[in-house]
Amino acid sequence: RVLLHLTARGRILHDRAARRVHSDQTRLLNAVGDQGELARLLAVLTATADGLPAVVPSRPQG
Repeated sequence: RVLLHLTARGRILHDRAARRVHSDQTRLLNAVGDQGELARLLAVLTATADGLPAVVPSRPQG
């Protein structure tokens, strides 16, 4: 009975994590087609994580 509870709880946690990963992947894929915004934000994130000033490429004009 305890194993059934743990198995059910594990399945719930797994399903929740899978939905979150799918949601994150969807947001990332949508961001890729955004005229360089993802690359710009990744440069800022990397610089922030490294504690260095960000060298941010300019946004494309279009």
